[in-house]
Amino acid sequence: IEHFPDDETIYRDYAIALLTYNEEEQATTLLYDALSRFPDSKEIRELYDEINDKTTREPLSILPEKRDDFLKLALYLEREGDTKKAIEVLKELTNRYPHFTQGYQALGIILSRLGMHNEAIEALNRAIELGAKDDTYTHYNLGIEYANTGQLDKAIEEYHISISIYRDFPEAHLELGRCLNAIGETDKAMTEIKTAVELNPTNSNAWREYALTLAVNKRWEEALNAIEKALTISPDNIENHLAEGYIFFSVGDNSKAKRSFTNAIKLAPNDPNPLTCLGIVLSSEGKLKEAERALKRSLELDKDNSSILADLGEVYLQKKEYSKAIRCFNDSIYNNPDYIRAYIGLGTALWANKEYEKAIDVFKKVKNKRIKAERFEIREVMSHTSNLTELNILGLIDSTDDEDEIEFLREILELLEGIL
Repeated sequence: IEHFPDDETIYRDYAIALLTYNEEEQATTLLYDALSRFPDSKEIRELYDEINDKTTREPLSILPEKRDDFLKLALYLEREGDTKKAIEVLKELTNRYPHFTQGYQALGIILSRLGMHNEAIEALNRAIELGAKDDTYTHYNLGIEYANTGQLDKAIEEYHISISIYRDFPEAHLELGRCLNAIGETDKAMTEIKTAVELNPTNSNAWREYALTLAVNKRWEEALNAIEKALTISPDNIENHLAEGYIFFSVGDNSKAKRSFTNAIKLAPNDPNPLTCLGIVLSSEGKLKEAERALKRSLELDKDNSSILADLGEVYLQKKEYSKAIRCFNDSIYNNPDYIRAYIGLGTALWANKEYEKAIDVFKKVKNKRIKAERFEIREVMSHTSNLTELNILGLIDSTDDEDEIEFLREILELLEGIL
């Protein structure tokens, strides 16, 4: 398994060997891990079901007595879609057997699927304390949870540990690369993501991240070739179409960018991301009514999203509908008090509306805000690269002869460039 992690037959044979020695608990955990790697494997699914059926034919309201039966019951419940009940069973398991490493490992993974990331971190750290310190997957899963909570330094550390245990782990290289991109270490990110592609060349996610990293480094032709490979592998993957649209938008081919985003909308009409990206392209072309319509549709699907609210605010700024812009930026800040782009937009809108004192107060808050590194998100990067905020501030500079005003606005512009 260490040398051939992508060979599902080895997992199956190892599980059968464990069952021969009555190690059902280890076999169950092994097959559960195998199913996460090979969800379409009929042989592994049948073997996993065969083991679980022995312990789950009784009424589920009766909790088992044996430790391994607890684990099997929880995994069965999770597979059947009753994730909350699975968590209850695992919490009872860890209460009764507080030194059972595998119980905490399973609890961490299932908590993550419910979005309970802080609790997942606690469970996975406990598993490492108890005996999983040399388990590559536990460190990898812990890295995922740290990344989900914005703790990128800790995520990077866990991915490094995971890779040090098992060097040929493509997913760990991929996620490490994504985090390195987020903190601006693009050269290191490129190395990790390229390794992920080489280890698993049929993974469209790896090709997509490779394409985006190439795009960050302005290697446009290579980026387009890489995203084409991702789309060849997974033509119905929305993220691949979004990445393709972002790259086309970045090189100024708005027509192809709109085509990519329209394809994504057709694949997922209830996903706000492609609508937002389409709205940004339309806005950059000055097609403000169409942009407003697309962003409003996106907002209907994700009404509290600070990024979409700020994008809509930018459109209203262009339309000189300053009251509407102010409302959008205020709502954006209400939903995310640390969202710097919304503060800059609000200050710009207030200034344009001749509410100078309020604008200055907002800009002062911006200058005191600490910029936080976050993982690459296509629609957010597009919002920045569309340059609408900078253009609006430049418009304010051009509209005044007051040297103090010009100097103040230029300071804000420099701050914004620093964020980008």
